[in-house]
Amino acid sequence: MAEELARWAHLPDGWGSAVAISDDGRSCAAASQGRVFLWDAARTRPRSLLLPGESGQALRFRPDGETLLCGAYRVAVATSDVLAPSNSPVTALAQALGVRDTVVTVDTAARSGDGRALLVIGQIVPPRDPATPPPDDVFSRWCGVLDADGAWLLPPERVAARLGRMMVVSLPTGVAMAVGRIVLRFERQGDGIAKTTLTLDAVRSLCASCTDVVALLEGGELVHIDDRGRVTPGGREPLPAARLVRADGPRLWVAAPRRIATLDGATALEVADEVRDFAVTKAGGRIVAALEPRGEIFERTLP
Repeated sequence: MAEELARWAHLPDGWGSAVAISDDGRSCAAASQGRVFLWDAARTRPRSLLLPGESGQALRFRPDGETLLCGAYRVAVATSDVLAPSNSPVTALAQALGVRDTVVTVDTAARSGDGRALLVIGQIVPPRDPATPPPDDVFSRWCGVLDADGAWLLPPERVAARLGRMMVVSLPTGVAMAVGRIVLRFERQGDGIAKTTLTLDAVRSLCASCTDVVALLEGGELVHIDDRGRVTPGGREPLPAARLVRADGPRLWVAAPRRIATLDGATALEVADEVRDFAVTKAGGRIVAALEPRGEIFERTLP
């Protein structure tokens, strides 16, 4: 029988886009409408931080629990001080991408676990007549990878994918992203970076399990992508109702409407609404979920 998650917070604007929990379970963070909310162990009134762009799409605590990574930005958990990247990735972006009279935005980012690679993603918005409806491909994506000093390891380049939900994950020595049917994986190799481009079925969700990238595809299939870019099936029947996949080490969790469960079904939790995002501590001791459309945060200490 599935157990229920216990509610302990409600986001002020009623919307939650991402959640994260530290490995020791003491700190929790949630992103909502351009803000990041940070709770301590008491789970009382959170601290609210305003970050630019869509930094809250990629939330992750460092293993020591003292720093929260919010896209390209770092937040000191104890003081809430926000540290920006050493160099702004916006510098000379339009020139590097070979575009003119065009708006180039930086939307989100993800940092590798060793801190040596920062994946930055944005949009290219060409000028147009406001009275004319935009074509489907008026916006396009770009991405690039910076090193720890803010220099380009991989100069910014266009991503050949239609706009869709953008997903980014951190890996021990790299980063990965997915949009539409395109999955890109970047791994540090010496002083450089190796890039793997894969075209799959439409990707619903993306996570990192140990050194593998795990993608949940539109038909409910799970696939693993290793550090050489090899794709292997997840070894289970498709899960057509699944919407999200997350990992605590090698163990995978999936979220479907009103339910979060381990892939083997041994542990299952009931929720009251659709799950926007959820996170599990590395040891699997606690799970938190942000639910839409009410912006409620739930948490459960697992048996």
